Amino acid sequence: MNKRVKRKWLKALRSGEYAQAKGALCEPDKGFDRFCCLGVLCDLYAYEKDVEWEQEPGCVTLSLNGNRQFLPREVFEWAGLLGGDPSVKRGNGRFTLSVLNDSKRNNLRRVADIIEAQL
Repeated sequence: MNKRVKRKWLKALRSGEYAQAKGALCEPDKGFDRFCCLGVLCDLYAYEKDVEWEQEPGCVTLSLNGNRQFLPREVFEWAGLLGGDPSVKRGNGRFTLSVLNDSKRNNLRRVADIIEAQL
């Protein structure tokens, strides 16, 4: 993974500035947005590249380049990742970051610890 992007991602995940979403990159919620761990990375990309989040009429989630749940190709390539939902080792198995994010036991700071150790 790109070290510069990783540092920015970890800092953002641990900052407390992002409320956690589950099941979507970004969910608008009562005047502010919630982001999953992958959505935080997308938000950093969008800010750096001056790209706008998109919302289709009647849709309750935001997308980035048509992606609502996983990293778009340009984001994972920018970050130096191998795919749109990287996997990490947990216990005796491997899990994707989206699964870890959506687990009740993992807040964004806990996910940041896992990313820091394994990506």
